[in-house]
Amino acid sequence: MKTNGISLSQQKQMNSPLNQSGCKRFEPWIVDAEAKKNAGLKKPRDLEEARLALAENLKWKQDAEKMKAVLDNAHAAAQKMTLHDEPDQKHEHNVKRWEVIELTANDRIEQLQAMVDVWQKQADTAAMVTAAIAANPSESSKEMKLEDLEVHLNSLRQMFIEKQKMMEKMENSDK
Repeated sequence: MKTNGISLSQQKQMNSPLNQSGCKRFEPWIVDAEAKKNAGLKKPRDLEEARLALAENLKWKQDAEKMKAVLDNAHAAAQKMTLHDEPDQKHEHNVKRWEVIELTANDRIEQLQAMVDVWQKQADTAAMVTAAIAANPSESSKEMKLEDLEVHLNSLRQMFIEKQKMMEKMENSDK
């Protein structure tokens, strides 16, 4: 039987290089991804570093999703081969490796997003405190200003404590 002038036997032989090509693209990527995972998540020192780390990890996750598609396409090509036990086992092994990377990327993104949110709230609250201190209120509203200032300062203190707990969790999460 021929499809597009190519016999079924020839098509099956052509699928082997498609499978191998996908594996050749996946292997160096997974080695780099595993090294990145094993290196751990570097703790950001400020909001800007946290935003950069978040963007980096979002790209890492996006790259992982692209590599999963490459892996799945290679597996689909292997399924068309006459003998595909070995490619099936290799695919299963590679999917397990990929799942670890996906889980790590998702965890890091969650941690970094929470960190960015807390730092952003801290920056906003600090700006409100600065504005409250810099304002020149009339004597009648002075009491309100002190109450507002106290609320903002307590809020900053709570956010600092929350941020410290996040940093400790981040430090221990990749170990």
